[in-house]
Amino acid sequence: MGEDGYYSSPFSKWFSRLLRNAGIKSKKNAFHSFRHCFEDACRDSDISKEIMDALQGHGEEGMSDRYGRGYFLQKLNEAMQRLQYRGLDLPTLYQNNR
Repeated sequence: MGEDGYYSSPFSKWFSRLLRNAGIKSKKNAFHSFRHCFEDACRDSDISKEIMDALQGHGEEGMSDRYGRGYFLQKLNEAMQRLQYRGLDLPTLYQNNR
């Protein structure tokens, strides 16, 4: 856990050093960039904000956060199966690393 009380803080600092050492650090990339990319992909894949928030661990606001227990894993899995990162070609990366 970091001094600020977040478990992600030490890893975020490590990831920033990794990017800097690789020579690819810029103002537009950081560990938090993964969250922004995920949100864009969810919107592009027609995943509702409520499901997107649940997948990211965001709490619900208002009275709805007091009732129920959230979404069933099956519902979250269905959304993840629909998630697409258009333009990202991972099989090509995998084939080039053999």
